[in-house]
Amino acid sequence: MLWLLDVLITQVQWIILLGVGCSFGETYIQFIMARRVYYIWSGVAIDTSGSRKWTAQYFMPHGITADHQGTIWLTDVAMHQVFKIPPGQTVPKMTLGQKFQHGEDTNLFCKPSDVSVLLSGEFFVSDGYCYSRVLKFSKDGTFLMSFGKRNVQFGAVPPVVTFDIPHSITVSEEHHLVCVADRENNRIQCFDLDGNFKQVIKCPEFGPRLFALEYCPAHGGLLYAVNGPAFEICWKCGMYQM
Repeated sequence: MLWLLDVLITQVQWIILLGVGCSFGETYIQFIMARRVYYIWSGVAIDTSGSRKWTAQYFMPHGITADHQGTIWLTDVAMHQVFKIPPGQTVPKMTLGQKFQHGEDTNLFCKPSDVSVLLSGEFFVSDGYCYSRVLKFSKDGTFLMSFGKRNVQFGAVPPVVTFDIPHSITVSEEHHLVCVADRENNRIQCFDLDGNFKQVIKCPEFGPRLFALEYCPAHGGLLYAVNGPAFEICWKCGMYQM
């Protein structure tokens, strides 16, 4: 059971789970309830509306990632921004994108969905609900490259390197891969770290939509996928052996 500020989550009337991940063997969970963002890290809850308030004002936080240094990366699909928050701090060290301004330029996003970070500090952003692309940045936020575009061949098998909502992204450095949850195409697409297409993972168990990915190097490498039937609440999880 998961408890938040002495309130059992299953007793809360409405709640939207936004992100789950791990770093240094610790689990963190991000969710929104009554327009507040909560983080649970090592059993400590942080309420963005309370005394331990994040100074950044988030509107619709969507994806959360902790990198190997414990830095938190947060995307906000309403503000069209990506935030980098150092461990133990509340003020973002770096903000990418313009507040409430969307665009297809390399310095703008349109509803970015997720972030995945390499050991070098370089990072990928899945962007997202509008432009169906992945952008790669240097550790200081300098744009390096992008790949992907929206699939417009409705009713046909979608070509590779096209997305219909790249909803989640994860990296496997030992395999030199970055993999993307292509949500409405109910598949995973994997690329090398330079954006060159490598493979598609698609199976009937995924169902109509694929929401999230997370790579774990244990047991030779496992890629966890979270799927979801259209317009239903119940999700199933699957594992793919790398």
